Amino acid sequence: MKVCNYYITLHSNDTCEFSTLWHDDRFKNIEAKPYDLSLLKKVGVKYLNITGGEPLLREEIGEILKSAKELDFHTSLTTNGILYSERANNLKGLVDRKKELMAKTDQIVKSTQLIKQLFFSEKFKS
Repeated sequence: MKVCNYYITLHSNDTCEFSTLWHDDRFKNIEAKPYDLSLLKKVGVKYLNITGGEPLLREEIGEILKSAKELDFHTSLTTNGILYSERANNLKGLVDRKKELMAKTDQIVKSTQLIKQLFFSEKFKS
């Protein structure tokens, strides 16, 4: 089973700890390129995670996901969720799994880190 993390943009609309792209000037002028998901299908990719920067910044996100579904990919979307309510209607039925990874406040980030520490410390106790 092949998985592809497809970075459809390097632009971000948030300044969180998860993404380092927002503070790196090298990424600010990179243009989005046209996509051809059929190439991924040809090499056997089954699971396609659309990510970035913030993938919902791409105006054609719906078209990209529609193409993915037409090619029978299992799709996931990694987003900070800021634009999701605006774009949700255009994405219905196109995303099998939505991942909201970025936190909006330092407190949530700290809580998430604590949860991860607790999970891993419990999981790996002998």
